[in-house]
Amino acid sequence: MKAPGFFRNDPDPDDGPSQGGGGNGSGGRGPGGGPGNRGRTDFNRRSLISVALAIAFAVLVSSVMPPPLVAATFSEICFFGALGIGVVAAIRREPIAGAPVLTGWDRAAMLLLLSQIAGLFVDHAEVEAYLRQVQQTGQF
Repeated sequence: MKAPGFFRNDPDPDDGPSQGGGGNGSGGRGPGGGPGNRGRTDFNRRSLISVALAIAFAVLVSSVMPPPLVAATFSEICFFGALGIGVVAAIRREPIAGAPVLTGWDRAAMLLLLSQIAGLFVDHAEVEAYLRQVQQTGQF
């Protein structure tokens, strides 16, 4: 038996508006829910933790780069992370909109937004000058 929410986007099979008629996904317990929203909260927390770990990985890798390449490296790692998460979300056929929990598309959008923001801080002339210097001297 697989854990709820591990392989699909629905954290609990009995969690949703069909149980008790609550249109807000709380299982008929009113706004804010109760035990019915626990699966969704846990699933969303895991999704946000996975995004935070991806960002931490990008920061770790980009921090060992030379100063002109830090923002560019961070931006590219976030972009390719978003691309990978988007491919996995497409393969899993997660809904793009209207899901009661955060999907892979949401995580990909967060990383892509962060990538675009980091890209605003890339000095292309400085990166190009650094790469020319590396090409001439052969030292990284």
